[in-house]
Amino acid sequence: MCGSFDTANLSWQDIVDLARLTTNEPLPLFSGKDRFPMRKKTKAAGEWNGTPIIRDRNDVREAAEAQWGLVPFWWRKPLSEKAFDTFNAKLEGVRETKSYRHALEKQRCVIPTSCFYESTGPKGGKTKHRVTLAGGGPVMLAGLYDYNKDLELLSFTIITTEPGPRFRAFHHRVPAILPGPGAIEGYLSGPVDEAIAIAGRSTDELLVMDPPEPAEPA
Repeated sequence: MCGSFDTANLSWQDIVDLARLTTNEPLPLFSGKDRFPMRKKTKAAGEWNGTPIIRDRNDVREAAEAQWGLVPFWWRKPLSEKAFDTFNAKLEGVRETKSYRHALEKQRCVIPTSCFYESTGPKGGKTKHRVTLAGGGPVMLAGLYDYNKDLELLSFTIITTEPGPRFRAFHHRVPAILPGPGAIEGYLSGPVDEAIAIAGRSTDELLVMDPPEPAEPA
């Protein structure tokens, strides 16, 4: 799963190059205004409304700011009444899940991060592991986005998949990582079957966990 990630020290030029952005106008948070780079799962409405996503819209690949925790276009109640969790979306169920199937067809996105975190060990004494890529640079996560007109809210979810043998020692789910321009291009613009296949590819050998060993359970 992905319970928290970081956007600190992201390079706008790295993101432009990796995602092959059509527009080069940086978001405000890439101009030194990202005051709270750590994003955590939270029930507070609008808590992380300034998270960057990359999307294709009207034949333009652009960066936008969105809220983590997808709110479907069909949601009509106050956000405070949304009881279902849409921070993460299991890749295996995105075709059938009502909240995601529309977005899977037309509204895929990439979430640029500098790292994400996973915790191991007993409750009350957990160890937080920082997860990056062996080659350095942004960790680009596969996601889906939606826009709710009633709430005037752009939001997204992070896709998770089965981990490889190394990361399985830390958690039974791992964010779907797009490790280079080719994977990003295929995920954003390819047909649904191709996007699902790309998101499901193992990146286990690319992951660097710090600390490198999971903490022992209680």
